[in-house]
Amino acid sequence: MQSNKTLLTSSVLIIVTILITIFLTACGGGSSSSSPAATAAILDTDGDGVGNNIDTDDDGDGVLDVDDAFPLITLGGLTDTDGDGRPNACDAACQAAGMTADTPSSAALQLPTSLVILKTEGE
Repeated sequence: MQSNKTLLTSSVLIIVTILITIFLTACGGGSSSSSPAATAAILDTDGDGVGNNIDTDDDGDGVLDVDDAFPLITLGGLTDTDGDGRPNACDAACQAAGMTADTPSSAALQLPTSLVILKTEGE
């Protein structure tokens, strides 16, 4: 018959093993993990080695996801003057990727970046 100390040690080891298994499964480290959190951790749209679940720019186009109209579609070199992730102009390839061009209502107001001061004679 096992002593109480042996039973307690065995119980603690079983509990610790279960907790480690749960933790590894939730973090994507388990061998049979297919939870949504683990799948999201593995998905890396832009191939930068950072999972989309913690990547702030999933498509790697330089526009943060919180500001990006198309966070999973890269601009691919298209001009985006206002930095909203929506290209200024959208050709057939752009549209085929699922994007649309900026419209006057979605484009941000562009303010001048320099100031010109004119002086009159005598000043």
